[in-house]
Amino acid sequence: MISFLDLQSILFWKSFEAQQGERPVNQLYYDSRLIVNGSEGVFFALNTERSDGHAFIPQAYEKGIRQWVISDPNWENWLRAKGDQNWVLVDEVLDSLQQLAA
Repeated sequence: MISFLDLQSILFWKSFEAQQGERPVNQLYYDSRLIVNGSEGVFFALNTERSDGHAFIPQAYEKGIRQWVISDPNWENWLRAKGDQNWVLVDEVLDSLQQLAA
């Protein structure tokens, strides 16, 4: 098991905020429909040709996600306003997911 702060140390990030501090990470999600219990998960807001994963952040939030990997800085204010969120802002979310897999 890793923590969010471990995750932050692995990824190449542009900005980082840990309002919740050191939380465990047991699940990696990129599809909000698959989230069952998001309390120990991280949502990767992937951009594809067909959709922008950032559009699903509110759904993931409703399912308990409080830790995020995002590439759109406009979402930082939304997350900050919700409070108790951890996030990493990166250039490319897919690259970050691949970094973790390597």
